[in-house]
Amino acid sequence: IESRPGEGTTVRLTLPAAALPSSGARAGSERLLAAGPSATDPVRLLYVEDDALVSLATVDLLEEAGYSVHSAPDAGRALELLDQHPEIDLMVTDVGLPGMDGRELAAEARRRRPDLKLLFLTGYDRGGTIAEPADPRTRHLGKPYLDAELFEALRWLSGPGRTEAESRE
Repeated sequence: IESRPGEGTTVRLTLPAAALPSSGARAGSERLLAAGPSATDPVRLLYVEDDALVSLATVDLLEEAGYSVHSAPDAGRALELLDQHPEIDLMVTDVGLPGMDGRELAAEARRRRPDLKLLFLTGYDRGGTIAEPADPRTRHLGKPYLDAELFEALRWLSGPGRTEAESRE
């Protein structure tokens, strides 16, 4: 720190360009890999969220865990991506999207792709989404949620051949 009367103060801070990860960071990375899909059975998903910061953080988290992620800021772009990428297995969508909301998006997506698995995210249940009858291809998660809850819902949806009875568990 340098300070001169009448000129002001200069503060210089030197940080290392890179640091070795701590054992805690390595353990966090291992937990992320364990939360994700297996290398032999990759999960390709579409993440739909209109809040850019939430989207960026969640997409980074999912990609670090090994998911293949396409993201869209709205329903229109989400439908374009579904049409362009038939390999997408699962759609994660916020319910409170502007214009066409997440429930309307899901209905149109399922019209185009009947086997598409869906995970609804909502900070409030204005449309009764969470109380809807169970569907083996659908899960609901209230915001805020823990990373572990997100990964648990994704693992459940990604599991082989869900039955109606399993969806009610």
